[in-house]
Amino acid sequence: MVVPVGLSGYHATRELIRRGHMVNILALPSVTARGLIPSEVKNYLHDFDDLNDDEVRALVSGHDAVVFAAGADYRVAPKAPAYPFFQRYNVAATRRAAELSRQSGVQRFIILGSYFVY
Repeated sequence: MVVPVGLSGYHATRELIRRGHMVNILALPSVTARGLIPSEVKNYLHDFDDLNDDEVRALVSGHDAVVFAAGADYRVAPKAPAYPFFQRYNVAATRRAAELSRQSGVQRFIILGSYFVY
């Protein structure tokens, strides 16, 4: 399972490990400095937006599920109009990750949006 690790992704990763799943994560390099990556997981430190499609497909290939817990939230205040910013980082990025996961044979794609939803 590949899980991006931020606030929601961290908790999802801990729960998946607790349930006995093997977890790999994709995280921003700055996450390691905050100590959020559990020692039980293999981690790939990259910015999703900097990876090309072939790199994303290679990363998720062979996994049965991808948990997508990425995107912009209230901590980012884009300049007006905000719609293009959130469209790019929340809608387009999620669509891209889902499509590339599907192309790689991933059977399950779980979206963890804002933690406000939960």
